[in-house]
Amino acid sequence: MASTVDAKRVKEYNEEDTEGFEGKLDTLADMVRESNYTVFYTGAGVSTSAGVGDYRGPSGAWTMRKIKELKRKGDRTKEEDEELKNLLAELEKEEKKSTKKVPMTDAQPTFTHMTMATLIKRNIAHYVITTNLDGIFRKAGLEGHTQLCCLHGDIYIERCTKCGYDFERNYHVRQDETHVHDHKVQLIRFLSSNCELGH
Repeated sequence: MASTVDAKRVKEYNEEDTEGFEGKLDTLADMVRESNYTVFYTGAGVSTSAGVGDYRGPSGAWTMRKIKELKRKGDRTKEEDEELKNLLAELEKEEKKSTKKVPMTDAQPTFTHMTMATLIKRNIAHYVITTNLDGIFRKAGLEGHTQLCCLHGDIYIERCTKCGYDFERNYHVRQDETHVHDHKVQLIRFLSSNCELGH
């Protein structure tokens, strides 16, 4: 599989003029107001301001792996040298502006998470679909399945295989043998016959 990380994708663009940005916000607000059913679709970028790392950003997990691979490679091509130089330049910019990363268990909802949750609670918007598994949307008050779908699961949720009830934990519930890219519904550590609900 080809790498999904390259310097063009990693580069961040922050040159948004205030007037242009305000116009885009007004357009988005009009679209949400006129919509019959608004669904937000989010990914890692929505949680980076909460201190949770991403994958393809300048300091993302996959970007860092790509940098290590290129540094280790002894016979780099001219293009690979240029790619490494560009990735390192973006990483340096990121480190200058970055805030301290926090453990995922400590990450708190950001303004973005809370805005989406508020719009849903007020019936202005209806649902969030996220590829994030960090549990922050639940911390923002959204209910799993009725207001929120975590496409890759939520590492803090265990589901009883007997009654289907979700138990929210303050620790990672994925078992050691489960790979992070195993997209099955969350695992449960206790037998359904011992369900905490007394079934």
